[in-house]
Amino acid sequence: QGSINLVRICADMGIQGNACFIPNQRGGTNSTMQYQPVATYHGEPLSQDSFVTGKDTAGLLITPSCAALLTLLREKDHLKIPSEMAALQELVRELGVDVLEVATRIHSTHEGDIITVTLEEYRLIGGCRAMFHESPRCCAIVPCPVCSLYATIFAEGTGKVIQMEHCSPDPKQPTVTAVFTVLHG
Repeated sequence: QGSINLVRICADMGIQGNACFIPNQRGGTNSTMQYQPVATYHGEPLSQDSFVTGKDTAGLLITPSCAALLTLLREKDHLKIPSEMAALQELVRELGVDVLEVATRIHSTHEGDIITVTLEEYRLIGGCRAMFHESPRCCAIVPCPVCSLYATIFAEGTGKVIQMEHCSPDPKQPTVTAVFTVLHG
């Protein structure tokens, strides 16, 4: 419900761009931040204010919904985020299947600037379907903690801004596909 509520607030404020995850090493902050742009964002540097207003871009800068989960994983499980894409993909699989146990199988692909993650037999499919039912754009604008976690991992590992393109639950199978884009801005 938290994601749906934030999507409604963003809509009321005229914020329509997809969520972008700005790694701490790029954003000059202690943690990765989630940027909700008013429109298209290409990865330009941002101010550290919650309400970003600038010549080239405007939007809302917030803590990702995965922040508490990521802190727990770092403290309890000593999570370290690698920098190689193959290792990042394996980390996403391991976290989802072995640590969090949210899916029985997770696989991902990386082609050019597109990263696709598919979660099979996803145990939280009901939440995905509820968000998708509210609006197919909900997940792209304010992703749930699981997709937010994956976007944050890819952002921190690559050192690049990661944009949530879309996330779609299969209407019949408990499978979810999340698609992310690497921004080079």
